[in-house]
Amino acid sequence: NPNSILTKGFIETNLHQTDGVYVSGKYAYVINTAWAPNGRLCIFDISNPDSIVPKAYTDANLDRPNNVFVSGKYAYVCGWLSDCLHIFDISNPNSIVTKAFTSANLENPVGIYVSGKYAYMTGYNNRLCIFDVSNPDSIVPKAYTDVNLNNPSSVYVSGKYAYVASY
Repeated sequence: NPNSILTKGFIETNLHQTDGVYVSGKYAYVINTAWAPNGRLCIFDISNPDSIVPKAYTDANLDRPNNVFVSGKYAYVCGWLSDCLHIFDISNPNSIVTKAFTSANLENPVGIYVSGKYAYMTGYNNRLCIFDVSNPDSIVPKAYTDVNLNNPSSVYVSGKYAYVASY
């Protein structure tokens, strides 16, 4: 009922400055953007909204992660200070496995969307970057553009078009 919002559950996690969340199935994937020592990608079981259960986390090479997108058994994470796209295998919610990362053409990435075999990312270097992520062990830069972009913050892909919000 949109006229009466009801809180179902919450969990105190000792995470500082959570910036991104993605829900897929019975799990919530949360990004912690803490400045030091590392940020984290965390998985929570939300199958019972009244009792949220932490499952796993990783801070592997995550220097202030900013956003997360989940597609299939993989989580794609923007690493804001590390200027990276990270891929994590989340097929076992109790154990997150690092697959690959790249920093090609990225500076302070903030927006991410995965469609098919491509990841689309925006960054504060005024770029929209496209990466082939069909092999999660090896990210391949495909193209980028900076035409008419000024601090692009998010991207959404539908069909053959990428829609970018830019400052």
